[in-house]
This record gives sequence, C-alpha cells and structure tokens, in this order.
Amino acid sequence: MAPSDTQPPPEGTGTPADDIVLDPILEDPPVGPPYGGAADSGVVSSVGEYAPEALDVMAFLQAEHRKLESVLDEVAEQLEQEGLDAVRLRWGGVVRETLEHAVAEERVAWEAVPPEELNSVRDQQHRLVEVLGEQDSVNPEVDADQLRQTIDLVREHTRRVEAVVLPALQQLPPARLMALGEDLRQVMG
Repeated sequence: MAPSDTQPPPEGTGTPADDIVLDPILEDPPVGPPYGGAADSGVVSSVGEYAPEALDVMAFLQAEHRKLESVLDEVAEQLEQEGLDAVRLRWGGVVRETLEHAVAEERVAWEAVPPEELNSVRDQQHRLVEVLGEQDSVNPEVDADQLRQTIDLVREHTRRVEAVVLPALQQLPPARLMALGEDLRQVMG
C-alpha cells in the first residue's frame, strides 16, 4: 500500500482549507454562509446533485440566478394579485435564500476573481445584504414599495454579477471551474 493511501498529506501540500485543523466540538468550519440552512419552502434546487452543471461554477451560478429570478417573478406577481399579506410570510424565506446565495457566492466564486474587477459588485452586494438583513425574519415588516425595491435591487445585482464575475471566471482553467462549482454547491447545500 502506498504511503498516500494510509497517511494524510503533510500540512502545506493541499489547498488552504486542507491545512485547517478544527476542534469539531468547539469550532465551525470556515466555509458556508452565516445564513446557511434556511430556505424558502417554495424554492426548489436548480441543479441536481449529479447534474453536470453541478461541477461548473458558471453554470451553477447561472442556474441559481435563473431560479432566483423565477421566485422573484412569482413573488412580484403574487404581490400584485393578492396583496402584501399574501406575500409577507413567503418573503422571509426568499430573503433568507437570497442571503445564503449572496454570501456563498462571495466566499467561493469571488475568490477567483481579481479584486479590482469586483469593486462595484462588492459595494452593491454589501448594500443588498444590508437591505435583506433588515428584512430577514419569518414575517418581515416590509411594505409593498420596499418589497418591489428589494426585488429590483436583487435583479440588478444578479445582472451585475453575470456581467463582471462570469467573464472573469471564464479565464480560469476547466478543472478550477469544476472545483469552484463543487465548492459552491456544497456551501449552498
């Protein structure tokens, strides 16, 4: 049996995450959004566990963005047809799902993009996370105009990410795109 089959590689030979040693009882791993775990029951997974897209960060991000846009369309339509009270409970889940996505995207996908290319996206995302954080509850106190503005802000941010981040990611080797896609899928659950 080869030594690599029985022993872990020496520290410093793997990825930065491989070199982190945690006490599983005392520390959370340094991955995953702080908003991890909560999702709107009306939101379905956009990419299956074994789908080829699950391994490509660009395809995964695009699928997640289409899913988010679809949910936002449904919420906007429900708001117009049934009013704010009909949307309020679901909105809390949509907010949570969007926060999870935003934080995971920043922690995983953005690390591969040159920082100077991210300035406008990062500023917009921090504003978005602040707005969403104020609305992050099971039954958020938000009026119809705030909800519409937040939906518009999320849509605008999604377009900006696709205009700035995806082209930068395209410059990465295919193996790196696949690794980032798997990392993002794992972080987003």
